[in-house]
Amino acid sequence: GLRADVGRPAAGRVLTAWLKKLKVPKPDPELIAQLIDRFWSCWIGCLDVLPDVAQALATLQHRGYRLALVSNVSAPPEYCQRQLEHLDLAGYLEATVFSSAVGRRKPHPAMYRAALDALADTAPPVEPQHILFVGDSPLSDVIAPMDLAMHAALIKNDQTDWPAHAYHQANPDLTITHLAQLLDHLPQRR
Repeated sequence: GLRADVGRPAAGRVLTAWLKKLKVPKPDPELIAQLIDRFWSCWIGCLDVLPDVAQALATLQHRGYRLALVSNVSAPPEYCQRQLEHLDLAGYLEATVFSSAVGRRKPHPAMYRAALDALADTAPPVEPQHILFVGDSPLSDVIAPMDLAMHAALIKNDQTDWPAHAYHQANPDLTITHLAQLLDHLPQRR
């Protein structure tokens, strides 16, 4: 399962150490919690969504596809969830997996296993060979998921910049320039 407490205790340890350096002998846990909340609350609203993402997700969901998110992020999971709600994306996602909850980052297999576990808890469960993992990183979003029997679609455009050798190593099932192009390849399921 997910370790949902990874991000917050780490931040608490850092803040406690910092306050001790400032000669605050025994920082109040409530103060630590408030500082963490103030720091991460400022993060909510700082991200933008590419113009075609929400419509593509809505169309895919309408077509019967089950959607999940696997993301490398340092923010604690509850703030990631709030960010998704702020961006009006949370309603499209059946499962979310954040590296801050797992304690590992993509391309570590624990990230993908956590996603598989989250989807296995849904009805009906989803098997790896029925998953299309979509992202812009040849290693994290193509090679690693395919090593776990998933399919992969690579988004490659002028906003993605990975070393040439990474693109040569990856062999995605599909290469697209933006998320909305998935709609041309994923027909109605229902």
